[in-house]
Amino acid sequence: MDFEQEWLNHFAKEISPNRLKKYVTKRGGFIWHIFSYNLVDKKDYLSGDKARQAFDMENKKGARYYDPSSEEEWVKDLSREMDAGFIDGMYECYVVSKDMTWTYIKTHENNWCGPYFYKIK
Repeated sequence: MDFEQEWLNHFAKEISPNRLKKYVTKRGGFIWHIFSYNLVDKKDYLSGDKARQAFDMENKKGARYYDPSSEEEWVKDLSREMDAGFIDGMYECYVVSKDMTWTYIKTHENNWCGPYFYKIK
């Protein structure tokens, strides 16, 4: 299973397939559109500086990240402690906890969409 499908299986399982197809999985869609199109209730996720702060406070041991612009291995272990400031320098990055209970996404839409932090309740 590819990273994006695994991510959707964990973080978008409450969203109808029709809405996912319309906003997320269509050509040109991004998995973070579940937030930008408010497919997840705004009260359930953080964006901007609040998302950065929440991410910086999380335990990242065993977390993985996906950098779609990288030519290297697609999904990598967080080999060192990455904070939001480091990730802000990337074009786009998706981080998930080891147990897939939280995710942090830095989008390519700098300061317009995201970053987003979402933790499953």
